[in-house]
Amino acid sequence: MFYYFSRSLHVGAPYILKNLDSTTENLVRKGKNNWKNIILMIEIGLVIGFLAIVVLNYFFRFLL
Repeated sequence: MFYYFSRSLHVGAPYILKNLDSTTENLVRKGKNNWKNIILMIEIGLVIGFLAIVVLNYFFRFLL
């Protein structure tokens, strides 16, 4: 399970970082401390990465 978590973090990291940049810009502009959006975005990135890893795993398992 930890393997899947680390791999999904690896795959979802670019998405998280790209959105974190724009989110922090918005936070600085508004002057609000909006942690819910940041946490939600990190969760979305993890889910996307996790699904990508699982799909690729099954794809290569059937391919080889």
